[in-house]
Amino acid sequence: MGEWGQDLLQPVDLLLEADVERLAHAAQRLDPRLDVVGLEVGRQLGLQFLDHLQHHLLARQPAAAAALLGLDVQDGPKHGLGL
Repeated sequence: MGEWGQDLLQPVDLLLEADVERLAHAAQRLDPRLDVVGLEVGRQLGLQFLDHLQHHLLARQPAAAAALLGLDVQDGPKHGLGL
C-alpha cells in the first residue's frame, strides 16, 4: 500500500485503539460487580434449595402422622394429602 495509504489508515487505527482502551476501562468497572452478582446468585440458589427441602419435608409430616394413627391417607404428588 505505500505511504499515502498508511496516512489514510492512521485515523482508523487511532479510533480502533481508542475503542479498545474504552472497552477495557468498561470491563474493569464490571469486574467487581460480577463478584457481587456471583454471591447473590449463589445465595438465591441456596435459599431456593432450602425452601424446596423444607417444603418436601413438611409436606410429608401430616401423612406420616395420619399413617401412625391408622387413618387412610393418599400421599403423592397427584393425590395431594387426602386427609
